[in-house]
Parts: sequence; C-alpha cells; structure tokens
Amino acid sequence: MIEAMIDIGEIVLRDSNLIDEKVTKIPLETKNNESRYAIKIDFILQKDEIRLDIEEISSETANKVLLSWS
Repeated sequence: MIEAMIDIGEIVLRDSNLIDEKVTKIPLETKNNESRYAIKIDFILQKDEIRLDIEEISSETANKVLLSWS
C-alpha cells in the first residue's frame, strides 16, 4: 500500500510541481482591491513569547513560505 502511495505521488508530481500541489491559488487582492498578507506565527515556549512575520502576498509568496518558513 505504501508503495502504491509513493507511485501515485510520483505520477502527480511528474506533470506538476510540489508547490502547485500544496497551495491553493487566491487573487493577490481582495474584491475591494486591498492587499492580502501571509502571517507566520512563531510560538517560542521557552521565553513565553510570540513572534509574527507579516508579508504582503505576491506571486512568489508560496515559494518563500514553503521553502524558507519551514
């Protein structure tokens, strides 16, 4: 069964890429022409602290989020 799942994954990624399969595309702006933002929330439990990384969404945001925020 695991081999079948791996085979299916390879077939899916053969005709596309990983980001296209993981990300739902949305318009860069709302209906009211307002910008959209991606927010990373980092809970630092040792210091009882929360850090926010806020970035306006662009056509490259998905690449940045999946590759650098992980």
